[in-house]
Amino acid sequence: MHYTDNSLYIKYNRPQKSHIIVQYNPKSTKNRSGRKHLAPHPHGISGGPLFKALIDNKDEVILLILEGLLIEWKDSRVIVATKKSKIREFIEGKQ
Repeated sequence: MHYTDNSLYIKYNRPQKSHIIVQYNPKSTKNRSGRKHLAPHPHGISGGPLFKALIDNKDEVILLILEGLLIEWKDSRVIVATKKSKIREFIEGKQ
């Protein structure tokens, strides 16, 4: 999974100020030992968290940072999330 360039924000009509678009290919994911495996289909992910993982030099996760909430997937290859700052603004009535 990795963050995308501007072209997908334009293609899916999502502003970068409020959204995060992540490319997702379930057929090319790898486990910690480097072996390829099939990741889950993104159906049903809406409302789930999008985390950024900080990894140490031993490939161990040392910290998860909430980046946003997942809202949709496109073509089973792109995951869209609303940024946490926009969610906070909505909750605080600053939309």
